Amino acid sequence: MKKQGHLPLLIMVAVIVCFFFFLVYVSFEGYSDVQANGEDDMFKQCIKSVFPVVSRGSDVGRIVPEEKADSDNFFKKIIKNIYPVISGNGTATASSETERINYFERNDPGSETQVEIENDETDKGINYQIISSEKAKMPEKVSLDFSKPIVYIYHTHATESYEPVVIDNYHSVEEPGTVREVGERMAKQLESKGVKVIHDKTIHDYPSYNESYRRSLETIKKGLEENKSVKIVIDIHRDAADYKPENQNTVVIDNLKAAKYCIVVGTNNENYKALKTFADYILYKGNLIYPGLDDGIIEKPYKFNEYVTDYYILLEIGDNENDIKEALKTADCFAEILYSVINDIKK
Repeated sequence: MKKQGHLPLLIMVAVIVCFFFFLVYVSFEGYSDVQANGEDDMFKQCIKSVFPVVSRGSDVGRIVPEEKADSDNFFKKIIKNIYPVISGNGTATASSETERINYFERNDPGSETQVEIENDETDKGINYQIISSEKAKMPEKVSLDFSKPIVYIYHTHATESYEPVVIDNYHSVEEPGTVREVGERMAKQLESKGVKVIHDKTIHDYPSYNESYRRSLETIKKGLEENKSVKIVIDIHRDAADYKPENQNTVVIDNLKAAKYCIVVGTNNENYKALKTFADYILYKGNLIYPGLDDGIIEKPYKFNEYVTDYYILLEIGDNENDIKEALKTADCFAEILYSVINDIKK
């Protein structure tokens, strides 16, 4: 009899809960991915979107069992788990701009042998934080002889290509559509400003990809030995689109799309602080000239040959889903940024 007496009450509670769910759906419609196909399945869609943990068959009671003694904290923990897509500022996001995860070179075949690193295992499956700053320390001043080459551009992965060159998983030994074309464009822009540049187009990642950095180290050491006037080294790459947010690889500059760029800094270098200071300053000046063009700094526990000079830039321009025209526009912009930096750091 007692069980039967509670039945109407349970039904009423169930109705109230369902009505609450409906109100939640209406309230959070702007934040969720609900796209109901009709009134009949709107409630199901609401449940799946607003309560993704429950809809996957999980037991809410075991989300944080160790917190059960603190009912208030337990409730907060459950809410945090039930509404993972809603951040504190009311926007649907998994992380802030500075916490965005990026993976370096993951779409390339083979595993890269890094040069002079403590751990020579590949970085596959490891994620890294992108770092960005609004202001930066001025790098050390350096003597520059503008009558001679002061910038050396080369490519550890010279075959990396952009749209529409999609052959061999976006790799081509021919220059058009690759990072070599981007490097050539940047070199010409710098030359037009009175900055002499050496552009080395040696292919280091073909026919064998695994020894790319070792071979490129030989190239840059020889280049610096033969050109004592060179102070700034740029290794131009392109990123992998598979591990970047959709529709976030371009910005519009002068009514043209430009591929976003980022700078990779190897934390295992003895001159890491100088490298980081230089990268920070480039991004700082870049944001003054072309706001939004950079995609931050990626720090990784390798060397990437960056110890050869304190003014080394491992530059990633766009990704394989960018068109070569977008990458070339960025080359123009980065040349302008670097020219500004050069004028700031020259003695």
